[in-house]
Amino acid sequence: MKWLCLAGLLAFAGAGLVLPFDAALVGVINGAGGGVTDALLSFLHHFMPVVILTAGLMLGGGLWVRGQTPALRRGGLLLAVAPVLANSVTSIIKAAVGRARPQHPEHGIEALRILVEDADRRSFPSGHVTTAAAFVIAMFFALPPFRGRRLFLLLIPLMMWDRIALAVHFPSDTFAGVGVACLVCAGMAWALRRWDARISSAWRPCAAAVSVLAITWAWSGGTRPVDPVTMEAIDGLGLDPSGWRCLFEPFVGPPLEIAWAPGPRAIVAETAPWSVAVLLAAWWLTPRPRRRRVLGLSLGVLIIWGGLFWSGRLPADRFTHDGPGIFFDPHVHGSDPVDGARPFDQMLARKRARGVDVVALTNHDAPPPAPGVLPGLEWSGGRHDDETYLHLLILGGAGAFDAVMKLVVPPLASAGDVAHARGLEAVRVAKQHGAVVIVAHHWRTLAQMTRDGTAHHLPTPVELADAGADGFEVANRHWEADPQGRSEVEAIDALCRDRGLLRVASSDDHGVPAGSPCVTFLPGRFPVDPVARREAVLGRLRERGEAWPVVWMREKRAERPAHVLAGPVFVARYLAALPPLGRLSWLIWFLVAWRWVLRSPRRGSPGPDRPSSPRR
Repeated sequence: MKWLCLAGLLAFAGAGLVLPFDAALVGVINGAGGGVTDALLSFLHHFMPVVILTAGLMLGGGLWVRGQTPALRRGGLLLAVAPVLANSVTSIIKAAVGRARPQHPEHGIEALRILVEDADRRSFPSGHVTTAAAFVIAMFFALPPFRGRRLFLLLIPLMMWDRIALAVHFPSDTFAGVGVACLVCAGMAWALRRWDARISSAWRPCAAAVSVLAITWAWSGGTRPVDPVTMEAIDGLGLDPSGWRCLFEPFVGPPLEIAWAPGPRAIVAETAPWSVAVLLAAWWLTPRPRRRRVLGLSLGVLIIWGGLFWSGRLPADRFTHDGPGIFFDPHVHGSDPVDGARPFDQMLARKRARGVDVVALTNHDAPPPAPGVLPGLEWSGGRHDDETYLHLLILGGAGAFDAVMKLVVPPLASAGDVAHARGLEAVRVAKQHGAVVIVAHHWRTLAQMTRDGTAHHLPTPVELADAGADGFEVANRHWEADPQGRSEVEAIDALCRDRGLLRVASSDDHGVPAGSPCVTFLPGRFPVDPVARREAVLGRLRERGEAWPVVWMREKRAERPAHVLAGPVFVARYLAALPPLGRLSWLIWFLVAWRWVLRSPRRGSPGPDRPSSPRR
């Protein structure tokens, strides 16, 4: 405690020493960046606090509740509370001092690279640095010596560099943040020096709930419905987590988050190296008698995640709305002979569970299935298996399905101008039979055909609109994160707004993965009878009436990061979006796993802590 107080005073002295050079140092450090460096800066700014507080809560709470000695229990309480308390003290000092940040005009610092806009008067001291320093210091109090723990000290200068490089704090602010953390941790350690910090089993659930709710209140980002193109929030819509998800969040939450994210395969590939690194670190840091249990637990959780993801049986959240209207999914596959989707009755049950009132079943170049859905098909000219071509959603219209299915596109290598004309002809034929025609994921089709060298066969959005298309998808399965794809979507969206065409979002659900955040909301009142409701939806589409494309977005998210940081960003975004019950579920399951790893084997039976008896 004495050394901590001395370190805190030295940190404040360092703040005084660098104070005359604050502006010059900000200009030098802020000017160096770009590429991976900027992605790292953004990650540390947006997500590191929630990662630190969540890690402190889990590790500290586990030690506080299950620690076998008074020192471990005191250290666990310090680790769980010190980062939160230090950050709160920093907020009080910020309000009292009122120092303007480097970006504020009163400082007159020119030519700053602004990655995060922040020009308020809450610069002194740095809250991010205070939280990180308090976490690192508390770790040295809480955890017994282990291999590599000094590496965590690097987190403090790394966070100091981040705040200065982003031009949201002066160097003196960061030194002061370290000083606050040292003094707060020293004060807590002094206050807890004689306390056993034991918490009775009756109060443990209450203490865990209060801790999780406190962290959630401070750092939860949540989820909000937005327009997939403009990213403007849509009022009156929400998500209702299922009970199964809240109960088993550690098992179903991560695969659901992967299903929600743009490019699930890319997310898996980008997080795989980090997962391997975490497993190796856990293996290296775990005492030898415990390694088998830790490895078995980790592999078991990974198997559960993979099984749930590829089975598609994930308890996704339910869409809700306050005002009159219904949710409509115009692009769903079931019993699809081309893609082998799940049976359509399972798909319909899943959609109803998610609050989707009307579903259009649109199998590839196949007649609509049994009744109970809005009839439709996804026309691709018979090209789905071997070559990518234009995809059109044909909804309703007597005789339209048989008519468009007769229009087959020849192999693109020898098609000449036939393929281009055949797509426009399909739109006209479907419209002649009274069908609604919506162009599906045109930007992705264009990207794939460009890679294949066949993009000249694809009709442009303007040509399709001239041919009579009623609308376009502006979100499919997820929001488009690729910059080139986003520019194409924005051009399609502008065309729809200019000509009064439908703008829709769809799940394009094939059964796996589940839980797409995309759906279309149709405001207004619709009949209660299912048949009449489907007819009313079809009438709304024919009239090109009001339809809102919706995608649920995480509120706390950075722009698409560099690939090397995609894994940590994905994890941090997931943790920041968890509701209170989700975080409480993580804590409870963490404590259960912690207890299982640390428990002693039964007498007379070999285990991680007891070698088996040698044979005589």
